[in-house]
Amino acid sequence: MSDGTKNAQRPNLNLGVGELNTRNIDAIRTAISRKKREVLSALLTGEHPADIADIFEQLSSDDRLSMIDLAAYILSPAVLAELEDEVVEDVLPLLELKQISEAVAELDSDDATQLIEELDKDQRAEVMANLSTRDREVVEASLAFDEETAGRLMQREFVAAPEFWNAGQTIDHMRSLSEKGGESLPDLFFDLYIIDSRFHPLGYVPLSRLVQCGRDTALKKVMLNIPALIDPKMDQEDVAYLFEKYDLISAPVVDEDGRLTGMITVDDMVEVIQEENKEDMLALAGVSEAGLTDTAFSTVKARAPWLLVNLITALGASFIISLFKDEITKLVALAVLMPIVASLGGNTGIQALTVAIRALVTRDLTPANTWRVV
Repeated sequence: MSDGTKNAQRPNLNLGVGELNTRNIDAIRTAISRKKREVLSALLTGEHPADIADIFEQLSSDDRLSMIDLAAYILSPAVLAELEDEVVEDVLPLLELKQISEAVAELDSDDATQLIEELDKDQRAEVMANLSTRDREVVEASLAFDEETAGRLMQREFVAAPEFWNAGQTIDHMRSLSEKGGESLPDLFFDLYIIDSRFHPLGYVPLSRLVQCGRDTALKKVMLNIPALIDPKMDQEDVAYLFEKYDLISAPVVDEDGRLTGMITVDDMVEVIQEENKEDMLALAGVSEAGLTDTAFSTVKARAPWLLVNLITALGASFIISLFKDEITKLVALAVLMPIVASLGGNTGIQALTVAIRALVTRDLTPANTWRVV
């Protein structure tokens, strides 16, 4: 999970990320063991939410529980949005429903949805009841889409303007929304979408281009063509491919009638690309991801089936070799060559599989060139 919260914290330029986290984790563990709430708060004050989330993930389950008892407020909405899903799933039952509700209300709709979906049925019902009517409708609309689709990823906060506006009117409009509390502005956005009277997207204007225009410049004169419109039912992997293909920073999401309903930003796509690449690598090895919260039993349970399949195929190969034991006895050189053949065959298969899967992901391997590749 991630959000677009802007932070002004200055990074420590003298330490690497790993060294900085190691130093903080040791001090935090000491503060937790001694129940020093003030020390704990001082250590984490000013840190980026992503760094706090990273530190929190490195703690043991007991230390996490103690940290929440001492200072639950440290897990701000921005920090909750940065935590890994399996960690969020363990943490949410330990937090007060009021804190969760406030986090959902503060986050952008895409991050709020990811937080809500980690709650159990009873918690979800109570949190949804505490939300405003608008926030509840937004979350329910997002949850109506299948997991790993654009509908789950998109945020419904975006900025749009009619084609007959000029740059000055648009900037004044956005400034007025911000002065009212930013109720209609997303925390982070890169493009302004130009729409017609039916709310169909006609083009977009990057913010960098907008601020360089004169106030009287018509939006339709500076808008660019939208390279891709996203269907909310589109698989997230296909969305990531479009972002990579067209070098997108954000992309509009439209409903069945072609009306603008939301947008997807590149920060979410970076996570999707990382997740998909990780899934492909784990699939190559025939294993599932071992999360920080997984037990030894659950890890063995996930990997044992593939190890069993490997054992069966190895026994089959051994049986076939045993059929030729007389020939091997007569020509000992055959026994010497067997491990070489097995090693080269396995490595060759892994190489071919890796290249093929990568080609499928990048769309280089298609039905049109399958036979040539084979």
